[in-house]
Amino acid sequence: MKKTLWIIPLTLLLWGCNKDINPPDRSDTDMAANGRTGMFVKTPLKVNFYAIPDLTQGFVDCIPTEFGVQLAKKMNIGGTATHFGKLQMANSYLEHTMCYMGPEQFQITAISNGLIMAANGDIGTFVAKYVTNAWDMTFTGTVTMTGGTGRFEGCSGEVIMTGSQDVNTMKVSWMADGFIMMKKK
Repeated sequence: MKKTLWIIPLTLLLWGCNKDINPPDRSDTDMAANGRTGMFVKTPLKVNFYAIPDLTQGFVDCIPTEFGVQLAKKMNIGGTATHFGKLQMANSYLEHTMCYMGPEQFQITAISNGLIMAANGDIGTFVAKYVTNAWDMTFTGTVTMTGGTGRFEGCSGEVIMTGSQDVNTMKVSWMADGFIMMKKK
């Protein structure tokens, strides 16, 4: 009889521990806002940017270095974007942190981070990864918003960019379309 009394509570305990606990439903949108539901709203983000290399800041060597490919370490960004207005180009930039050949032959992959300053002085920070076709200098990539100041504090989001570089002027131009998660007003 004593064995039966111990088996029943033990069975109940083990059954309770094995019970599946369903995690709360969270959409991709909520996850993009670091799981903070209700605080952020998803809105479209469209950009029309250009960048001018700042050759005084040095270069990043692409791996493998035997090919001699380099990217300007810093590029000043200008243009317009929804929620940002006209960027303050003197305070908006990207910095290449890594560059490597590939994934396909005659392609260059670049990784960068930076910030863009809105017309009102608020800042959005980002990381980017893009692939350039060395034959025609066109590129495509992903830019991920990582936070900022002012109305961009705690923001997240992602845009897909496509653009090109003019090999004569070295000016880079691109457009991007995606979303940004911003605090509710």
